[in-house]
Amino acid sequence: MKKLFFFLILGSMLSFENESYSDLITVDSTINLKWNKAYADDTIDKSIIGLKWALSYMGAVLPSSANGFSTDTNIITIDLQKLGFNENAQRELLKLSKKIKATSEYKVNNNIDLGQFVTLLLGSSEHYYQIIGTPKKLNEILSRYTLSPKKATSTNRLFR
Repeated sequence: MKKLFFFLILGSMLSFENESYSDLITVDSTINLKWNKAYADDTIDKSIIGLKWALSYMGAVLPSSANGFSTDTNIITIDLQKLGFNENAQRELLKLSKKIKATSEYKVNNNIDLGQFVTLLLGSSEHYYQIIGTPKKLNEILSRYTLSPKKATSTNRLFR
């Protein structure tokens, strides 16, 4: 009887076991960006438009709504998982976000300067190419295409 009871308990415990632990791991996909007024007519809304432009340049397919963006006085909070990036880009953005949040500046202020964040995205080739999914080696790029044997020539007379 004890063995039967033991197997019933063990069986019920195993039936609740999840094969994936991904639902147990919470990922903070938000990052706080500090907006600083740059000129007399500057507004946080204008900066959000610029931020959306930069994100779309990186491959985001932004919703027409404000989904993924929230503001509070001079802080813009973005949710990197709600900006329409593909899985690879999201993974790379989350890595970058984790590195940013580990800095002493972010720990003290709980934000990064908006311009600094955009510069890390667009101005740093290391981050930019990882986020947009550029292959790391030339052979990976060349294997995707068949190059024509014809040679290109310049028709610009200034270079002759």
